[in-house]
Parts: sequence; structure tokens; C-alpha cells
Amino acid sequence: LLGSGPSVALFATLVFAAPAVAAPWFHEPPRIVQTLWREPDVQEVDIPAILAHLRAVRANCIVLNGGIYGTRPGQLGGVDVGSVGPVVDFLLGKVFVDADEDPAFAGTTIRFLKALDPSKPAVLLTSTNRNRFRTVAENPVEVETALWETVAAGAGIWNALVAGPNPDRFLDHRNARTAGPAFAFLAEHGAALAGQRPVAEMKILFSDTTRAHSPDGFRAAVQGAGRVLAEEHVPYGFLPAAQLGPATLAGVKALLLPNVAVMSESELSAIREYVRGGGTIIADFQTSLHDESGKARDDFGLADVLGVSYAGGVFAAPRDSPHKIRQRHPMLAGLDATEILLNGGRTARCQARSATVIATRVPPPRGAVPEHSWHRTLETDEPTITIHRFGRGQAIYFAHEIMRQSFEDGHMDFAGLLARAVNLARGDGAVLRSNAPPSVRSSLLTDGAGRYTLSFVNHTSTPYRPIRTLVPVSHVDVTLRLPERNLQSWTVLSADTPMDISTDADGAIQVRVPLLRTFASVSLQMQPTAADRE
Repeated sequence: LLGSGPSVALFATLVFAAPAVAAPWFHEPPRIVQTLWREPDVQEVDIPAILAHLRAVRANCIVLNGGIYGTRPGQLGGVDVGSVGPVVDFLLGKVFVDADEDPAFAGTTIRFLKALDPSKPAVLLTSTNRNRFRTVAENPVEVETALWETVAAGAGIWNALVAGPNPDRFLDHRNARTAGPAFAFLAEHGAALAGQRPVAEMKILFSDTTRAHSPDGFRAAVQGAGRVLAEEHVPYGFLPAAQLGPATLAGVKALLLPNVAVMSESELSAIREYVRGGGTIIADFQTSLHDESGKARDDFGLADVLGVSYAGGVFAAPRDSPHKIRQRHPMLAGLDATEILLNGGRTARCQARSATVIATRVPPPRGAVPEHSWHRTLETDEPTITIHRFGRGQAIYFAHEIMRQSFEDGHMDFAGLLARAVNLARGDGAVLRSNAPPSVRSSLLTDGAGRYTLSFVNHTSTPYRPIRTLVPVSHVDVTLRLPERNLQSWTVLSADTPMDISTDADGAIQVRVPLLRTFASVSLQMQPTAADRE
């Protein structure tokens, strides 16, 4: 167990006192390695010795206090899930809903783990009790939605419950049975789901070197990218930078680069070839501005792909310093009522090379009182939103921190504009289209052999947390366009009301969920047609 101080001892006690991990594909108690980890002593930890010990005892799993972001990046001598993943039998992430993570982050965590190694089962460590007050029950609705997010992403659950094997007799037993429905679903369908991975129409590039050398805002940028993709019902996954290549980019409509500032020459080359071959990248801020050691380049490493060069310096947007729209592009459809767009966070100062400039930076206004402030001019030659054709593909670039702001602010000119870029990249023939509100999360898994699992988790509730009551959603419609166009059979795994499933003449699958209270799931078995094989 990688943790610190008391949490290590507590988790160790729980693990050895508890039965096997509560997922149907584990038939023996996990063998756990306990390793004390303290951030200030990072230079004194013998990482190779730890990894050798893990291999020697064949540890099943490793628990990381930092979730998908690890404790300290492996590039700086630390231990994270990326560095130890190859020597363990299954991958384990950690999400507690009282730790400032929304319940949907559970699904994000599993997507990340499955990207590291799709062949290994993924498990979420969580608890139906609070993490910071572990004897007290957590908010049951948020626990329930987090558990269903985990199930929908195809993972098992480890309920680290201090109540032990008899939760009904514990001092606080309000959540004694909250996890029951999710565990019952896994008992029946978990083994099949374990062999499936997320369908990834788009991917988010996750860079450990950026996390190590340029961490400011990276986590929020990654979460912002994931949130927008989820709200637009885009099937997505993560792509660890170490896995960049033609095989992992095949069939990916767009690769999102959330301020991936640190990139090696081989990573630049892989992305360059991906775009040249017809792919789309959506990048922001300082993407590719540093080499793999963290040293700043004179220009963006992807300047030729972006069609934009770094002009030097970062502009911290003051109040009332927006973007000026220069060209009415399809990405701005529906924004005819404004000539400016909100800016925020930091903006890299750039100059256009061959990119089409959609918006430019506006200088800060004179004066502080609104009715007495003014802009001398709205004109600058500093592009902030551009699009560039490169080979058969394209690069959409935002000079400001649009992905970070989509998470931290969420204004329509951040999350909404990023969503427009995503939908522009999707084009026609998207794998999944849905009329569900953004508060309903969709998940599409596949085993790579024609079997798919489509799931929905409802988060519709009050506009603040904690969520105490879910509002049911009616008439959720989905259109699926899968590579195999012949629906052989389908089985409803979980639903509040019967689902309606049909196919169009062109092979598109229509799924209707008449009423969604919390969770619904259906398994689809596809059979390739002769045209598909060709």
C-alpha cells in the first residue's frame, strides 16, 4: 500500500481482515505489499528495490493515495500507477466522494486505468462511509452514482468499509446495503464486463512528463477535457503518452491535448503523422512548448501542425479582456449575437503562421469603473483561437487555458466553445449521439469481438452538492453507429422500464430508455456483414 502514516496501517488492517476483493473475477484474497511512502523523503526511497519486491512476492495490486494522478510522478523518482502497473495483476484506483471529487470522477478513473493496460482488471477503491470521518455514512445518493459510474466503465468495486463484515451491526449502518445493487449487478455480469474496454471515439493524451515538469493546471485541464466529452456523450478514453503510435491512434477522430506542455521528439512525430493522415488534434495553451526534460523550446514543437508560433511570454487575462471574433467559422455556430468571447486564466502570446485565425486577444481596458472604462482598440495581431489544415487532418488551437477553465469556471465560452470544437471534429457518423441532458453520463464498452455494453448513469439533481435526490429523466434516445452493422441480439442488463431497441436501414441502432432513475444498461451482440469485412 502506498500511502502515508496512519492511512497505511488502516488500509492494511482492512485488507487483511476483509474477505476477497468484492469483484466476481477474483477468487482469492489479494496479496498486498505495504510500503511506507512520505513525500519529503522521496530521495531516500529505493524505487527499484520496491519494484523488485513487488515482482518477487507477486503483489496483486497497489493502492495510490493520489488516484489517477499518483503520489509523485515516476519521472521524479516517485511511485505511481504507471510505474508499478506492469508488475501487478490488477489496477486499482481510488475515489471518495467527500474528497472534492464529483461522483462521475469514478468513471474517469476507470477509463484511465483501462488505458494503462486493457488486459488487466480494474478495481475502484471507495467506501460507503466517508473517507475523512470513516465511521460515518457517506451521502447515499452520491455513493450510489459513483458505484454505478464504476460499473458502467467495466470495473470492480472494493468497499473499504470500517464496519467490517457485519455492516448492519455497526454504530452507523445507514449505508449497510447501499452498495448491494451494484455488487449484485457485478455478481451477475462483472466477469463479462471485466474483459471489455471503453470505446474511444476520442482520446485525451495523458502526459506523465507534463505532470512531472509542468504540473500547474494540468490536472484541472485533464478533468475539463473529460467533463466536456462526457457531457457531449462522446465515447472517450485516455492515451498515456508512452503509448503514442499508429496502433493506439487508429480510428480516433480527435486527440485532445490539455496543455500537454512537455513532449518528446518521438511524441511530436507520432502526433504529426496522426494529423497528416487525417486525424484532428484539439490543443491549448503551452502544448508542446517544452521538451521531455522540461526545458522550454524557442517555439511550439508542433508549430507546423498548429500553424501558429510562440511569440514569447504569457498573458494573464485581466478583467474585461476578451477575445475578438475575427471570422465566422462553423465552430462558432449559434454565437451570432456576440462579437467577443470570454477569456480567463493565462494565454500564450502567439503569432499566426499559416493557420486560419478565428479570434484574437483584446488589450485590457482603460479605467476600472465599468461605465468609465473603455478599450482604445479591439485590434491586436495575437491569435487566440485558430484552426489549421495539416496534411489530411486539422489542428484546433486555443492559446488560452480553455480546458482548465472548462473545469474551474465552466462558462459557455469555455465549456461550450470546447464542446463546439469537439463536435466539429466528430463530424457526421458519430459513434454515439444522444438527446440526454449533460447530467446523464453514457458509457460504451466493447470486447473487440462484436459485443458491446451501453450504460447510462443519471446525475440529474439540485445545482449544488451533496446530491440528496435524483430527478428521473424520461425518453433518453441514443443512436449508435458501430463498425459492425448487423445487430444479432441484445439483452437488457438493468433498466427501470423496458427499453425499445431497433435498427435503421443503414444499420444504425436506435435505443430508447423510457425512464431513467439511476442506472440502465444493455448488452448488444453485433455480427459483421460482408461489407464490414471488406
